[in-house]
Amino acid sequence: MLINLPFGITALLIVIGCVLISRWIYKNRSINKVSTLNTAILLIGVIILTNKAYYLSSEYGYWDAWYIWNYHGKYLSDPQNWKMILSTTDGAHPDYPMVLPSILAFLKNIVGNTGYWISNYAFHYLITLLIPVLIFTETFRNSVIFSSLALILLVTNDTYISQGLAQYADTLLAFFFLCSVICFNNRQRATKSLIYAGAFLGLCLWTKNEGAILAALFILFNTKTLFTSKRYRLFFSGMAIPLGVLLLYKLAYAPQNDMIAAQSTDTYNYIFDLNRYKIIYNSFIENLNSGYREVKYGLLIYLLLLIIKRRLPSIQILMVLTICMTYMLIYVFTYQDLEWHLFTSQSRLMHQLLPVTMYLLAKELGKDDMITDQVKVA
Repeated sequence: MLINLPFGITALLIVIGCVLISRWIYKNRSINKVSTLNTAILLIGVIILTNKAYYLSSEYGYWDAWYIWNYHGKYLSDPQNWKMILSTTDGAHPDYPMVLPSILAFLKNIVGNTGYWISNYAFHYLITLLIPVLIFTETFRNSVIFSSLALILLVTNDTYISQGLAQYADTLLAFFFLCSVICFNNRQRATKSLIYAGAFLGLCLWTKNEGAILAALFILFNTKTLFTSKRYRLFFSGMAIPLGVLLLYKLAYAPQNDMIAAQSTDTYNYIFDLNRYKIIYNSFIENLNSGYREVKYGLLIYLLLLIIKRRLPSIQILMVLTICMTYMLIYVFTYQDLEWHLFTSQSRLMHQLLPVTMYLLAKELGKDDMITDQVKVA
């Protein structure tokens, strides 16, 4: 059932967005590149996404929302019975990290049962909106053309908006990972941004189990930078609290993950089944063509420019591609029906990497020496 938001709620969300944009403009008013054009592009993006969200939203989210995330949130909002969530093992995944349910529980205790679905929708709408806005504000100084292109491609992508408003944890995970990469890239301007980079990566760990893959590969690909001049101290101090909370929950409360518990000699033998790789690849290409064409074309353009200029891809692009490959390899060992597992989750895993990929492409393609001056905006 399509959502039919009251005018007042929609207006309030738009006002909040305008206030946030106004604050950003005020803080950056001394920078010449914050122009009327940039502001207009950003506002157009906000309006487009808000309009499409009105038609693409589901009132209570999709399956995993009301069966897992919202369900967990309702339990956590009850201080007397919250531990009962640990006994609901029939598909409800009590081993999942608890950032999103904690936020939903907090909102539920503010608005009550009547407004619970409204607060859930508003939270996911704001995260879905913040991602393209953040990408634009972090890349427009290099190239308004590519930052605007990234913004428009995201706010007009029905797959991105539908996934964002499905009320799953994937968009929140994508947002945290994007923030971690952005903070890490701002370390030259402010060394303390490494603390925030570590904190956001720690929040990835505490948002979904896939956060462990994101954190491990992020640290692996940035080991040289982190361990130069003892920068790792700042980074890991930021990660310490969410990592500690996750370990406490996993070791003291949560049951074992079903994917790990189900591993056996039979599942390890899947590595020699070439047909599984073919099925995974075909599903990946189908999802790429149906919902993420802008990433495919962006990467092809980027790789073509690298060939022309005889360069290697950036370390962060390689990191994201490695994460994507690792995600796909997990399906090789799944104990679930492979085609069903791919159908229900592969697009969401790709959705997790969409924002950071769009940000990195806008950042890399917008560099002064990557393209000709004719397509640069002074």
